[in-house]
Amino acid sequence: MTPADVATLIDRQIAAGWDPDSPRQNPHGVELKRCLVVPPERRTFLDSFNSNQPIDLWLVLREDPDSKDGYEVVFCEEEGEFGLAVPDGNKPGTLIGIYGSFPETLASM
Repeated sequence: MTPADVATLIDRQIAAGWDPDSPRQNPHGVELKRCLVVPPERRTFLDSFNSNQPIDLWLVLREDPDSKDGYEVVFCEEEGEFGLAVPDGNKPGTLIGIYGSFPETLASM
C-alpha cells in the first residue's frame, strides 16, 4: 500500500460512518482535521501481543499532534484493520490493540 491508499481508506470509512455536518471529532475530543497524519507514515512499533517484536504499521492519527503525547491510531496492513498505539518519546511506540475500522478505533480511545 501507499500513503495515498491508506488515506483513501480512511476517507471512505469516515464518509461511511460520520455525519458530514458534525465537527468530525470523537468523544475524546480528537478533531480529525488537526490530528490526522497527512500523509500517513510507515513506522516501526513494538507489538505488545508478540513479545514486543517490531511491527511495521501506518501512523495515521496523533491524539495530540503538538506534544505527540496520547494515543496514536495506526493501520495494520496485514490485518486490514486499525488499532491504537502509545508513543515512547524517540523510541518506537507500542501497539496496544487492534479494534477494526477507523471509526471503531477512534471510539476505543
